[in-house]
Amino acid sequence: MRSPQPHRSGGDTQQHFQSTVSVQKLKRFNSLILVFRFAAFCFSLASAVFMLTNSRGSDSLHWYNFDAFRYVVAANAIVAIYSLFEMAASVWEISRNATLFPEICQVWFDFGHDQVFAYLLLSANTAGTELARTLKDTCTDNKAFCVQSDIAIVLGFAGFLFLGTSSLFSGFRVIRLILNWTRMSKEASNGDHNSAAKAPPTPSPLRFSKFFQSNMRILITGGAGFIGSHLVDRLMENEKNEVIVADNYFTGSKDNLKKWIGHPRFELIRHDVTEPLLVEVDQIYHLACPASPIFYKYNPVKTIKTNVIGTLNMLGLAKRVGARILLTSTSEVYGDPLIHPQNESYWGNVNPIGVRSCYDEGKRVAETLMFDYHRQHGIEIRIARIFNTYGPRMNIDDGRVVSNFIAQAIRNEPLTVQAPGTQTRSFCYVSDMVDGLIRLMEGENTGPINIGNPGEFTMIELAETVKELINPEVKIISVENTPDDPRQRKPDITKAKELLGWEPKIKLRDGLPLMEEDFRQRLGVPRKN
Repeated sequence: MRSPQPHRSGGDTQQHFQSTVSVQKLKRFNSLILVFRFAAFCFSLASAVFMLTNSRGSDSLHWYNFDAFRYVVAANAIVAIYSLFEMAASVWEISRNATLFPEICQVWFDFGHDQVFAYLLLSANTAGTELARTLKDTCTDNKAFCVQSDIAIVLGFAGFLFLGTSSLFSGFRVIRLILNWTRMSKEASNGDHNSAAKAPPTPSPLRFSKFFQSNMRILITGGAGFIGSHLVDRLMENEKNEVIVADNYFTGSKDNLKKWIGHPRFELIRHDVTEPLLVEVDQIYHLACPASPIFYKYNPVKTIKTNVIGTLNMLGLAKRVGARILLTSTSEVYGDPLIHPQNESYWGNVNPIGVRSCYDEGKRVAETLMFDYHRQHGIEIRIARIFNTYGPRMNIDDGRVVSNFIAQAIRNEPLTVQAPGTQTRSFCYVSDMVDGLIRLMEGENTGPINIGNPGEFTMIELAETVKELINPEVKIISVENTPDDPRQRKPDITKAKELLGWEPKIKLRDGLPLMEEDFRQRLGVPRKN
């Protein structure tokens, strides 16, 4: 089944329509239809050839002497030609995972044409059968003619059976499209009001194998953001992946994806995840959510709606299409932790009514929803609790400490350390973070799993490092702290090491200069010689 490509940002000169089903499903489905159309072509062509060659001399019977046999020849020849063109179309679809028509037009087009030609073939061969029965008394003198006519008719009926089967598949596509449209609003919005708990299904082992295939159709919500855009870069390195980004640009930017806009394997949709999304994919990386205190404090209701309703919509999508979904949760679920470092079994110490709660509690609810869908509906889930991440493409003025310090140092402004300055954080470079997310998605562990760098720094130490590396002349000053600011934060990444074989590679002193270069380019402030 196919649908038109969502609007892309950038000139797309292609005239075909991208499939809304996963690459694997599309290829399997079209391959099956191709087999039946090939069989219909072979049998219809053979029937026409047998009838055309059914002449036994000038004094014997000829196929063209009978209207019914002329009908058989014409019908089988037409169906053979039709099947040949449809085979070519199927091969094109399999190779391109696309079609020339939108899905709603294509399925009715296929179904209607298959029905018409199947009826044509059935009526022609039925007429031929009636004539053959009428001629049976003459077969004593024209036995070879009658036998060959019977063979041609049998071959024609075989062609009808294969074309009819192809028609059934086309009909199934029509029904599936109608059902998808009628139930999409309910399922994508998670309107499943059946409160009775269901035992999680036990998927076939073959279902798991698809997640290790190289050609995947992947949705990234929030893919125009900081981490999301780097994830796009990594996934697009595989030339068989198709990547769809859904982003409302609340904190993300098209500039982060400009290298991919217009690429045939990339689609960019302006979409808010609090609204249902109709696509069919193999994997969902659900990153969409404001992660900067400035942004989520500016619109806390929007933040918690994104976490809760957005996650519900993505889980509804995953349930409908059978996709595996990864949620980027956060170390903020630990709140102001009472244990140090924090491991995944720690339940946290979170203020449920504080100014940061829209983000902290929103992510906690999102994790709950993920596991509820996993237990009740058997959804394949992955949960990453990501710790402070830094690198190129961070919003320059997003209020997070690394971007604040680097921007201030470049602008020759004092580095503002929130009091008392002894609070600690751990900073993971974005390439390491993306590697951890992909390993978690492709692995067999549900999570939650901490993804972060265990290197721990006080805010004073971070400010001094930035000053040393970027601008030794700036001052460091103390400012008032924000409410509910955690005193310490450090990930225990034992699970990530043991289950994913992952640990960070980039040290803070190596990553900060890379981020500085990106900030200088965007701020238009060259490095002093």
